[in-house]
Amino acid sequence: KYKPVKFTTELIKKKKEKYLTKTVDIHGEYIKMTTLERTFVDMLDKPNYCGGIDEVWKSLEMIEYLDLQDVLKYLLLLNNKTTNSKVGYFLEENRERFNVNDEYLKKLNDLKPKNVHYMDRGFRKNTKLIKKWNLAVPKNLFRKKME
Repeated sequence: KYKPVKFTTELIKKKKEKYLTKTVDIHGEYIKMTTLERTFVDMLDKPNYCGGIDEVWKSLEMIEYLDLQDVLKYLLLLNNKTTNSKVGYFLEENRERFNVNDEYLKKLNDLKPKNVHYMDRGFRKNTKLIKKWNLAVPKNLFRKKME
C-alpha cells in the first residue's frame, strides 16, 4: 500500500524535490523513484512512514552499499540535525559494511543537534543516550557502547 508524502519544506525552498531521483520503466509506465541513498536518509528522517523505527532499522541493515557522498549531500540539503544524528549513528554502527571512515563520521557529527533529540519521538521511554550523537536511541536498537 502506497501513500503519497509531501516534500520537506527545505527541498521545496531549494527547488530540489527531484534531487537523487531517477525515472524507471515498470511495464511501460515511467515512474519517478528515489535513489537508495535518498531512500535510506528519508526512512531515518520519517520512520513513521515506513512501519516505525524497528522496521526501518531491520530494512536498512539489508543494504549492502551506499554512496556516502550522496548521503552527505542530501543531508546538507535537508538541513535536519536530528536526521544527521540518526544517519551518523546508523553508519557508525555499520561502519565496516559501508567502509565509513573517521573523517566522514566527524563531518556528520559536526552536523548533530546541540541538545538531545529522540531517534523516534514515540519512544521516549526505554532509550539509551548516545552522547556522541546527542541521540536517545530505543534500547532494542542499541548495539555497542559509544559514549
